[in-house]
Amino acid sequence: TVAAQLGKSFGDRLSAFWQPWATDVMRIERFGADCAAVDASDFVMKVYAPGVRRLTIFRVEFTDNPLTAASFKNIETLPGDGQGSVTGPDANGWFTVTLKDVNADFVGAEDVYECEVTNGAPACASDAT
Repeated sequence: TVAAQLGKSFGDRLSAFWQPWATDVMRIERFGADCAAVDASDFVMKVYAPGVRRLTIFRVEFTDNPLTAASFKNIETLPGDGQGSVTGPDANGWFTVTLKDVNADFVGAEDVYECEVTNGAPACASDAT
C-alpha cells in the first residue's frame, strides 16, 4: 500500500471538490553521479489517466506527514510561474507532465465540475469549474 511504501496515507481524494485520485502516487527522486539529489532541470513524464478530461497534478513534500489539504500543491499554481504543466489528454488517455523540480511525491486528480452538475445553481461558486 501507499502508506506502507511511502510512510503516509493519501486517502481516496483531496476533498469533496475533487474526484478520487486518477493516478497512482508517484515518488520521484533524481540523483546525480555523486549520489546527491538533483532537481534543477525539467523532468517530463507521461501519465495514463483514461477518461479524465483535465488532469491536475499535486506535489506533496516528502516531509509532509500527516497530510492535510495544505500539503497538496497544484504544480501549475505554485509561486514562480508554477512548478510545472500538464497537457493532454491524447486520444488514448495519456497526459504529458512537465515538472520544474522533483524530489517529492506527486498524485493526479480531476475536478468534480460542480458547475456542470448543478447547471450553475447556487452550489456553484463564482471561481468553481
